[in-house]
Amino acid sequence: MQNTKKINNPKKLNAKCFFNFNLHVSGCSSVLMEEASQNAPHQQKQNGIVSHKLSVSVDVRMGHTSFGALGLFSLNILLYCGHAQGVPHPVLTVSPSWTSPGDSVTLTCSVGPPSAGWRFFWYKAVPDMSDYYTYELLAGGTTGTEQDSYILHGQTHTAGYVCRARRGDPVFYTLYSDVKFVWSGGVNPAASFTVSPHRLQHFSIESLSLICEGNSAEWRVMKVDEDGDVSTCSDWGEMTGSTCNTNTTASSGVYWCESETQSSNAANITIHS
Repeated sequence: MQNTKKINNPKKLNAKCFFNFNLHVSGCSSVLMEEASQNAPHQQKQNGIVSHKLSVSVDVRMGHTSFGALGLFSLNILLYCGHAQGVPHPVLTVSPSWTSPGDSVTLTCSVGPPSAGWRFFWYKAVPDMSDYYTYELLAGGTTGTEQDSYILHGQTHTAGYVCRARRGDPVFYTLYSDVKFVWSGGVNPAASFTVSPHRLQHFSIESLSLICEGNSAEWRVMKVDEDGDVSTCSDWGEMTGSTCNTNTTASSGVYWCESETQSSNAANITIHS
C-alpha cells in the first residue's frame, strides 16, 4: 500500500464515471491499448464532480485493405455510469469541524453493512497546486486500525482528511471517502486569509477580494459550499497573484487559502442573492 495517493478533486471522487473511447482507423495492424488503474484511474472535473475517464485506442487493418485514404478519424463516445459495482464508498465524519488551536478532533469512517472485519486507513489531504490533493497516510497508519475512529491531537490549522478500509484474503479495498475538512478560525502567522470588504455578509452583485498572505509563493482560495462541494477560485472568480476577485457566481460557504505547505484560517461567508 502506498503512502501517497494523488487525487484530482476531493468532492464526489467516486460518484460518477465517464468512459471515453477513441477509435482510430488507419493502415496498420490491429492494436488495442487500454490505460486504466484499479485504484487510481485518471480523473477529470466535469460539472462540479470528478469523473473517471478510461481511454481506449484501436487501430484496425482489414486484410490488405488500407483505410489510409480515408484519413485518421476518431469516434468519441461518452458513457455515463454510477458507482463501481460492489465497491463500498465509506463516509468520513469529523467532530468538531471548527476548532480552536490545540483541540482534539475525532475522525470516524463508516462502511456499509456488513461492517465486520475492516481495517481502516487514515489520510491527510495535502494541497497539490498543479491539481487538487495528494493523500498521505497519517503517522503510524501503514497497517491501519481495527477501530473505525481516529483521534487527532493538537489540531492547529485548517486541514482535510480522508479514509478508506480493507479486509479479506486476498485483500479488498473500499473506495476513498470524500475529503472532510477541519477548519480553524485562529490566526496562523504562516498563512492568513482576509476578506475585503471586511465582513461576512455580502450580496451577489458585490465583487469580493479574498486575500492570501504568508510564507508561500503560490496560493489558491478554496471553498466548501452548503452542499459540501469543494471548488477553487477559478470556478467563481479570478486569481491574480495571491488575491481572488469573485464574480456573481460566488455563493455562500466556507472559504480559506492554501499553498502546498500552509493552510490559513477559514471564514464562513454568506452571500445573498
